[in-house]
Amino acid sequence: MYAYIKGLLVTLEPTKAIIEAGGIGYLICIPLSTYSELTASVGKTTMLHLSHIVREDSESLYGFHTLDERNLFEKIGSVSGIGPKTALSIIGHMNPEALEWAIAREDVTSLSRIPGIGKKTAQRMIVDLQGKVVEKAPKNTPQSQSTSQDAIGALMQLGYNLDKAQKTVSKALAKADKTPDLSTLISSALQML
Repeated sequence: MYAYIKGLLVTLEPTKAIIEAGGIGYLICIPLSTYSELTASVGKTTMLHLSHIVREDSESLYGFHTLDERNLFEKIGSVSGIGPKTALSIIGHMNPEALEWAIAREDVTSLSRIPGIGKKTAQRMIVDLQGKVVEKAPKNTPQSQSTSQDAIGALMQLGYNLDKAQKTVSKALAKADKTPDLSTLISSALQML
């Protein structure tokens, strides 16, 4: 079992990276969120947290920018009917905090917005992962949660991906003294982009 890899980031693509460590180039599958974090690191020493998956006919390394992403990937992979590629897609489209929040709140709608995840798969994830994920609830109230979801949806309609929209809305909420209304929240988030 590999815990992490540290070495020179030789190649970076949206779904994979090659890191050279000890004279060996390791091909590592990565989520879009990790790709976003590594875009400025090509040619530099980089560290990724790894999940090593061995199948009957293959052996693959999956790399993540944070330990939370790696741990959540492994939990999602334990859900019946979800393989490593789907788990990687889920991690790439929703940050761990938002994903854990959605599972804890049984938010099928948010989970169904992830490409490749339908309503039935979202329900299965909730049933299988309820209690297995540690809820890291955002600091906002239930009322502001609805407002933030609407703001995230608005940013996605403007062409921003789910992860970018979530991070930006979270930053805008953190800067606000009190819970802003929807238009103020969207305006603040757009100014940060």
